[in-house]
This record gives sequence, structure tokens and C-alpha cells, in this order.
Amino acid sequence: QGDAAGAAAAKPEALRKKLTFFGSAFKLMESVEPALGFTIHGMLFFDSHVEIDAIKKVIGERLLQFERFRSKIVANSDATEFFWEEVDIDLDDGNYIVEHTLVDGDTPHKYVARILTSPFADDCSPWSIHVLRNCGDSGNGTCVVPRIHHSIADGTTLTAVLLTLCDPIGDAKVTLPSFTEKLVRRKPKGVVYYVLRPRQLVGLVWWFLVTLVLGVQAFWKLTYQAEKGRHDSTTILSPRRRQLGPRKIAYTSPPISLATVKAAGRRYNATVNDVLMSALGGAMRRYLEYRKDDAVMTNGKVDEAKAKQLLLRATCPVNLRIRDPREPIAFGNKIAMIKVTLPTSQPTAQQRLLDTHKQIDIIKRSPEAMLAITLQRVATRFVKGAEAWLALIEKMSTTGSTMVTNVPGPVRPVSFAGHKVTDLSFCVNPGLMASIYCIISYCGKVSLCISVDARCVPDPEKLGEFYLQEINLLAGTGGGAAAGGAEQ
Repeated sequence: QGDAAGAAAAKPEALRKKLTFFGSAFKLMESVEPALGFTIHGMLFFDSHVEIDAIKKVIGERLLQFERFRSKIVANSDATEFFWEEVDIDLDDGNYIVEHTLVDGDTPHKYVARILTSPFADDCSPWSIHVLRNCGDSGNGTCVVPRIHHSIADGTTLTAVLLTLCDPIGDAKVTLPSFTEKLVRRKPKGVVYYVLRPRQLVGLVWWFLVTLVLGVQAFWKLTYQAEKGRHDSTTILSPRRRQLGPRKIAYTSPPISLATVKAAGRRYNATVNDVLMSALGGAMRRYLEYRKDDAVMTNGKVDEAKAKQLLLRATCPVNLRIRDPREPIAFGNKIAMIKVTLPTSQPTAQQRLLDTHKQIDIIKRSPEAMLAITLQRVATRFVKGAEAWLALIEKMSTTGSTMVTNVPGPVRPVSFAGHKVTDLSFCVNPGLMASIYCIISYCGKVSLCISVDARCVPDPEKLGEFYLQEINLLAGTGGGAAAGGAEQ
């Protein structure tokens, strides 16, 4: 490893691309705590046997066209900065394509839970493809698990990359997730323009004042208020309040129709994202009641006065990538971490949705995301050393009770290596948190992917059950949940 760092330092700067803020932070923290494992795990399910040679062909022709997947991460001499450097890729050396047969009741989710924190070799590009056999009820199915280090790109970009490996079925097209458009499209007007148009000047002053107020609120929320946002007595806690264990659990809820989610939104004039975030807050509230948690219960009964003081805040990554039509897929992590208070203090599903809709509407109009990424950039100038980075990111991640991300998948069925993908799932190591939730859609259905610390949340299937109940209740289709779900 030392030789690799020395070799990297000897190369001209022009031949190396520096890792982004989060990419460098991930590597620095892993150098101190290897078990953190900032790796994204996709899961593509098939009802048939997918041949290894076909998988290698797709990877070689499509994935390796991207320079980032032909590069490894190297450090400078004192291991304080990290760069990308091209490396030779051999798909037959066992580092990038791994085949494994599930036996004795093993499942894809159990397998993924075991490898959540597995590191990549220092001399390899930080990704691999695990091909799991003996999947499904018939035992003839396959699960392809792409493992990609988060330093390569954010979740939205990696979803787009995975879709480039897939083909449409029939005449449909594979639609890639679009990146965030530019926040400011029009050029600012000059002073003369507003002097001659007093009404526009009043509007500009009013906009400035509103933005200033929202900016102050956002800064308070991201700093002081965020620090006060944890609750000491809940079962879903940050590691500062509870010692995390070594075992992780991966679980994916049964899918629910996107039409049902949209129906719930129409009933309350809310967006799909409002409904999904509200349902997650409702699932956590139901879970705390199910666990008879002291945060919401007194003498075995729900205590609304106590529940009103419950404050669980989710950290949500927001993609601030400006779309470049010449580069449909841009790598790196240009994301800001915003805070969304989950509506666990509200007693009914309807109140939870209305509360969530109001809160997200304020966030959309506030400069919180831009302020968050500005604070991150300022931090890069003053934070030096792995220990300092670890302390900073720990503070950023643990100012929330959990992390939630939303990944849009293809709206129509796709195939991979000539075989139809029947289902999709994502899984991320909780790291410094007790739980991470990923909401993913595929073919008109939505699933909740849960990664948890087994000591804090030993039964994530209950969270999935309550999540479906909440959405069905909001849509007016009943509070029951579909049975089953992916095994742990």
C-alpha cells in the first residue's frame, strides 16, 4: 500500500483526478474504521440462470467504457488526499466477478448483509459483481449484486450506470434518471431595469427577505437544531446513544403499486415523495409502539403528550448535479445533506402526511441544500487528517436519527445479459447510523429497502409491514399489508 501511494505521488497531477469532498471523506474514515464500508449494493433478481460469460461480456463492453470503473484509488505520500489512477482490469482474476451458490437456507439478502463491510483490494478498482445461484423458490433463479464504492459516484449516478448495462424489452426505451437542472436559468437583471420597474423592485426585495429568513432558519436547522434533534430513549438511535453491534440485517419490503401511492397523494394534494416520507415516519411511529418504547408509551399505553415531544430527524442526500447534455452520466458525489423531521409525533396517518407535505414544501423554497453544500466546501479547507474527518462526518451523520434516500428505477421491465430483471433492490451499509432506508421504484411498483444494525432493529420486517399499512391507509385501501417480503 505504501508503494502504491509513493507511485501515485510520482505521477503528474494532470494524470490524476482528485476525489470529491465525500469521496475523500469516505476513504479517510475507512482508513480509521475499515468496518464503515461506504459501499452501495444493488440487487438484480432473475427467475432464470444467467450465464457468467454473458455477464462478463456486458461488463466488459458497457461498464468498462467508463474511465471511473477502470481506475483505482491512490493516496498521496501522507494519505491526506486521494486520486483516481487508471489500472488494468482482468475480469477473470476473481476480484471483479464472484460466483457463489446459496445453500442451507441462505438468501441473497443474508449474503449481502454479510458483505456490507467487506473492503476492496487496494490495487483494484473499487467495484465488483457477485453472482448468486440457487435463488428463488425453484432454486433456478439468479441474483446479480453489483458492489460499488460510494466514492465512484452518488446513488442517482450509479442507478444510471446500472441501467446502461440493461436492455429494453420490446419497443420500450430504458429511461435514465435525470440530474437536477440548474437552479438559476435566467441572467440577473441590471440596476436600471429595477429602477424603471418599481413593482419588480418590490418583488425582488420581498424575495430577498424571504430567502434571507429561510436561509437563517436552514443554517439553524443544519447546525444547532440538528444537534438537538436526537432522542435519547428510542430504539432507533445514533451510535452516540447506543453501542452498535457487528451484525447487520438487509431487508426489502413487498412492493406496493405506484398507483396506490399516487392515489394517496391525490387525496391530500401531496406529492409521491411526500407520501413515501410520511409513510416511513408512520412506520417508525408504529414500530416504536410495537416495541413498547418509552418514547411513546407509558404503562403499556400510548402517551400522546410524550409522543408529541418525539423528534426523529432523517438525513436526506440531495443531488445538486447540474445536468450536462454532453455528459449524461457524471461521476463523483455532488450532494448536500438536508434534514427532514419525520412526523412520528403526529397521532394519525393523515396528520403525518399533512405535516410532511408542509415541511418539504418549505425545504423546496429554502436555500437549505445550497447552504449545506457550501458548509461542506468550507469544511474541506479547514479539516485535515483522518481523525478530524471522521469526527466531522460522524457529527454530520449522527445529527439525524436515520438516513433516507429515494432511487427512481426504470418504469418498464428491462433485461440484463439477455434475461429479464424481475425485481430490483438496493442496500447500503448503515455505517455510523443504526439504520438506512432506500425507497426504490421499478415497473410501477415501490419497495422499501432497509439496512439496519441488528442490535437496534432486530426485526426490520415489521417496519416494512407498517410502511405498507401506512400507504394503504392513506390511499383508502385499508391498513393491511401484503404478506411476505424478501428474507433477511
